[in-house]
Amino acid sequence: MGQNAVVMAVDIGGTTISAGIVGADGAVHAPRQVPTYARGKGEAVLENIVGALEGLRGEAPAGALVVGVGIGAPGNVDAAAGRIGEDIQNIPELKGLALGPLVAGRLGLPVVVDNDVNALALGEMAFGAARGARNFILICIGTGVGGGIVLNGRIVRGASGYGGEVGHMSVEPDGRPCFCGSRGCLKAYLSGPDLAAQACEALAAAPAARFLVLAGGDAAAIRAEHLFQAAREGDTAAQAIVDRAARILGTALGNLINGLNPELILLGGGVMGAADLLLEPARAWARRYSFASAFAAAKIGLASLDKHSGIKGAAALFFIERGGEVAMR
Repeated sequence: MGQNAVVMAVDIGGTTISAGIVGADGAVHAPRQVPTYARGKGEAVLENIVGALEGLRGEAPAGALVVGVGIGAPGNVDAAAGRIGEDIQNIPELKGLALGPLVAGRLGLPVVVDNDVNALALGEMAFGAARGARNFILICIGTGVGGGIVLNGRIVRGASGYGGEVGHMSVEPDGRPCFCGSRGCLKAYLSGPDLAAQACEALAAAPAARFLVLAGGDAAAIRAEHLFQAAREGDTAAQAIVDRAARILGTALGNLINGLNPELILLGGGVMGAADLLLEPARAWARRYSFASAFAAAKIGLASLDKHSGIKGAAALFFIERGGEVAMR
């Protein structure tokens, strides 16, 4: 692809679809957001995706050539077929949808679709903190826990699109239940909602916990940020939950280091806004649970995610997957 090539990129979220035009340098042009219109809206999700893209058609920079479309979607994705899998929880209307071929047919452009965190990982490799890395892992910890694994410069998708689902590694046998039906998943200890749930449970033994005060005295209003602030202020109940979360994260990192021998692990997402509480303890636990030489080879740091990272990732997905193809208008 030439330096004037640009990609129309879409990041599909549970409430918002983000779109923009991205150049080979990672610059984002004409960013926009539209509602996802998820549950109960039938084909409205697809129509909003197509509508967002059609709205971008005339927004490419002067002299730029739109070569295709990249789409990051939640859940497992059959990237080869451009089809959304069955395990997409927050946008059930997309289950089993051949999104890539449908969008390609509507726009007359080649389309690449993949899991959103896989796309983010490729965005980090193309434009962010993983530039130059060939073997790395991105873990995004927010309302869920997702992963993108790159080995020898290629994203790991697995046999049916589940490659990188590190959030559903069981790190505590018979541990906390997870929505996926398993127990002890990384998500069940690290995601924002699960951290808040643990804080609520802790109120039985610590009814005066600081995080309840920070939430205005309403247990239902407790959020992960209240828990983290309480831990910073020395609240013992909060510190216990955060310490366990760091240990669980470090255990997972140690397993990934031993199993995949990455040169880099990047941590991102809203929960890592508490990196001051989580990062160093997690590193210490990872060191404990991994081979010394493998740990020494693996830098553990923070992702360079920003408000346009989903769009950049979707664009990187297209640039990397279709980079050898002839550009098309």
